[in-house]
Amino acid sequence: MTPCEITEEYSDRSGQASWAGRSIAATPDFRAYVGGPVRERLEDSEEGESFAAELASLGGTGVGVETVNAALTAESPSRQAWEVGEALAEVLLADHRGAVWPWNTERDKRTPKASLPGADLVGFVALQDGEAVLAVGEVKTSSDEDAPPGVMDGRSGMAHQLERLENDKAVQGTLLKWLRPRCKDTEYWPLYESAVRRFLHSEGRDFVLFGLLMRDTKPRALDLEARGKTLGEGASAPTTYELNAWYLPHPVDEWPDLASGESP
Repeated sequence: MTPCEITEEYSDRSGQASWAGRSIAATPDFRAYVGGPVRERLEDSEEGESFAAELASLGGTGVGVETVNAALTAESPSRQAWEVGEALAEVLLADHRGAVWPWNTERDKRTPKASLPGADLVGFVALQDGEAVLAVGEVKTSSDEDAPPGVMDGRSGMAHQLERLENDKAVQGTLLKWLRPRCKDTEYWPLYESAVRRFLHSEGRDFVLFGLLMRDTKPRALDLEARGKTLGEGASAPTTYELNAWYLPHPVDEWPDLASGESP
């Protein structure tokens, strides 16, 4: 759980879908959360620390020190608000829903063919007794004052993208194929095997679809209600939808500064 002050503003469910809106208070804890765990996810700190240790080991004492330092201090790319929104969504799902992300997609962004195909999120939700269910999802960031915002509709909107993830077997297969080498021979392999087994035994129906809406507006149930009902009533068990709107206390255009540790 995060140390942030979180208030549930609304929640409901229909059919196979549930949805909820939560606001986060403007506190030092929230700034620390975005500048800490979210920033670490955004910058892939885990991989960076491993890289640093490896370079230091290969460089040896007094050998290649300048080169090592130059490689480690290379300037980080500037971030877009939507990238911060995605990283924040991943961390919040891990903390509040027990989601497990075996691979940080930041590692693939400079290699298009390696990038996650067809979804923003793919991982697992751990269940009891070491079991797991496949989790895939979409993240949208919006300052649109309309409720629901425009990012929920149209062919590039969240609702359509989630429906495609539910029904397009080719996309599902591509996601499983992408995830496999990122779990093989790691601690995540048992979760992969469990989730894929459940998925196959249910004829491709046993998985959870997450829709994350990252907002800087006032909470409004209309942001999710209509799409939640449509998705939930159109889905067949055991497929489930979980839609979440997060209402943040700072404008979207300030998110990159928050994630970099700067004060907007």
